Amino acid sequence: MGGVVALEKRSAACRGRDRPSEVMLVRECHIEAANSSPKRSKKAVAGEIAKAKSHAVLTILGARKIAVSAPLRSKILACTDITTLEHWIQRAVTVAGSEDLVQ
Repeated sequence: MGGVVALEKRSAACRGRDRPSEVMLVRECHIEAANSSPKRSKKAVAGEIAKAKSHAVLTILGARKIAVSAPLRSKILACTDITTLEHWIQRAVTVAGSEDLVQ
């Protein structure tokens, strides 16, 4: 099973686990995206990696029982900048509230 559906299932299974499990989820998604069909463009693979990272941000916040507003959830899921998403993943581990994530 591949793609976003598999990611969402693994993401749901990861909720409530420790940070290493969440980090492993992101790594698995990177590997899966890298090993995906050779016919897919680099842009498509980058988009899938961005989607995996955005879900990782939400998974970490969810595991920490931090509520995320609908507008912020949309902003996180719409982000395609890998550097920004990696920064948010790191911040998601320590922020007091979800609004602090993007500041």
